[in-house]
Amino acid sequence: MTEVPKLKMTSCELMEVTGAGSVRANVRISFNNALRINGVKIIEGKEGLFVSWPARKIGEKWIPFITYTHDAADAFTKLNAYLIKQYEEGNFTEKPEYNEKNYKPKSKTGSDSSKSTKKALPKSDDDNDDLPF
Repeated sequence: MTEVPKLKMTSCELMEVTGAGSVRANVRISFNNALRINGVKIIEGKEGLFVSWPARKIGEKWIPFITYTHDAADAFTKLNAYLIKQYEEGNFTEKPEYNEKNYKPKSKTGSDSSKSTKKALPKSDDDNDDLPF
């Protein structure tokens, strides 16, 4: 059996959203500079902030695009807490992210002066941000 490499978060782009209801930020996460998860949102709910992972509604049921095993629940909880902490500390990649009210399409020549600059992840003393991957 092939050994699967341990996942390490290599980038986390947090883009603040304004004027989009309860959505506060969109998040893109990369692991091992190879696997990227788009469509993660930080949402302000009735009981505070929470992380919404990509899902699609089919009929009356929401089908998640990201799933995890029972063994990974602790890691998933820590990742959610990390994302909310980054939002609360204002560690945004750009401000604000375009939304339907202020959308500016890219020029047809491909040059776009509003491109996001990737921001390095804040480092902790043990260089793992207290995440188990």
